[in-house]
Amino acid sequence: MGPTAIVRPYLGRRARGMLSAMADDSTRQTLKLFGVAVTAFEEAVEGGSGDAARKAEAELRTHLKDLIALIERLSERAAKL
Repeated sequence: MGPTAIVRPYLGRRARGMLSAMADDSTRQTLKLFGVAVTAFEEAVEGGSGDAARKAEAELRTHLKDLIALIERLSERAAKL
């Protein structure tokens, strides 16, 4: 039983599963893109190309903002529990 089942016991099993799947997909996608951006930045730095490193850093910072936004949304939801 996932965390959604505990938070929303009044929903049916199917509804809880759908909510959990949507949240999980969004979270997974955000984390995946962040991880890819970290790897790209590391590779650009190791490759020694300043332009590529700056571009990869900018991309990483964008994904970091998305990750922080995800954390904020989850924190807001947690505060309502």
